Amino acid sequence: MKNGFLAFLFVILVSGISWADEPIKLPPAFRADQVTLYKGQEKASGFVASDGQGNIHNELGSDANRKMVGIFNYNKKKAWTVMSPGKYIETDMDLDKIMKTVPKDVKKDCGPGEVLEGHPTKKCVYTTQMMGKPTTTTVWLATDLNELALKSMNPEGSGMMLKNIKLGSQPADLFEEPKGQKMSNEQAGTEMVVGDLKAKGNKSDEKLLEYLQQMQKNKKP
Repeated sequence: MKNGFLAFLFVILVSGISWADEPIKLPPAFRADQVTLYKGQEKASGFVASDGQGNIHNELGSDANRKMVGIFNYNKKKAWTVMSPGKYIETDMDLDKIMKTVPKDVKKDCGPGEVLEGHPTKKCVYTTQMMGKPTTTTVWLATDLNELALKSMNPEGSGMMLKNIKLGSQPADLFEEPKGQKMSNEQAGTEMVVGDLKAKGNKSDEKLLEYLQQMQKNKKP
C-alpha cells in the first residue's frame, strides 16, 4: 500500500493534476529516463514524457515483450495501458472521481532541497493515513520546472527518480490511443497470466498455459 501511494503521488506531481486544494501546476513539455531506487541502488525502468498540457506517456521495462506502457490523456479523459505488443485496454478517466480518491488529510511540509539533474528543488514531506496508519513520502520538486517531481522516496528506501531530462515538445502520437487490439479487462488478465507462465517456463504449468492460449484463440474476433 505504501508503494502504491508513492507511485500515485509521483504520477500526480509529474502530470500536473492539482493536489488537495493546491492550484494546478503543469510542468513543461519534457522527456526523461525513469529509474527505480531501492536502498541506494538504481535500476533503469523506462521513460516518461509530458506534452506540457497534463498528458503523460510512461513506459516501464526494457524487454519489448514484457514492457508495459501507460498513456494518460486528460484532454480526452482516457487512459490506455499496453499490456503486450499490439494489445491494450482502455479506461475512462473521470477527473472529478479521481480527485475524490485523493486523501484529504494530507499534510505537506516543505523546505530547501538539493540540486538534482541540474535543477534546484524544494523538498516536501507528504504525510497521510493509509489503512489507519501514517504514511510518509518525500518528494523533490524542481522549482524551475513548475514543481515537476524529480524524485520521490518512502521511509523504506524505495522510490523513483527522473534523469536525463530533456525539455521540448514531444511527438503528439505518444499521448493518443495506441494501435492494435483493444482488450477487455478479462482478456487483459488472461494475457498477463500467459505472459507470466511463459516467462517462468515451468513444465508443470504447460497444461494450464495450453488451456489459456486456446481460450485466447477462441475469443479472438
